[in-house]
Amino acid sequence: MTEGRKTRSIIILDSNHVILSAVQPETITQRFTPATQQDPPTLEEDPL
Repeated sequence: MTEGRKTRSIIILDSNHVILSAVQPETITQRFTPATQQDPPTLEEDPL
């Protein structure tokens, strides 16, 4: 389970397994989102 920690998120898988997590949903999202999607590219201005 969450080893005595407060459950902060519940994940239900396609196979109907249930995961209880002590990690915030935002943290889980960041960990599974590829780095290229987390940091949108910035437009660099060309020096004139």
